Amino acid sequence: MSDALVEFIREEIYQEGMRRGLDPKNALDTASVVEARIRQTFGGHEMYIHAMKKGARNQLIFADFSGNNHDQVCLKWGISRRTLQRIVADSYGAR
Repeated sequence: MSDALVEFIREEIYQEGMRRGLDPKNALDTASVVEARIRQTFGGHEMYIHAMKKGARNQLIFADFSGNNHDQVCLKWGISRRTLQRIVADSYGAR
């Protein structure tokens, strides 16, 4: 597992701890413990992480869309406005 991936996971855990109201020290301690466990368990192994299935991704994109935030959703998900329009149309059609 690459150092960049482990560092990304550590930072995400820290940020989530902060969002959930942990003080910075506890959030950092939690992230450090998880990082150590990841390195101990997977250190030295090559890993492949499958991309999110399009259907699941599209549900998350549709949930982010409020009707007037096209640009923000497109930027967040790295999609074109036309792709967003298709996802929204497909989501309404599936209801």
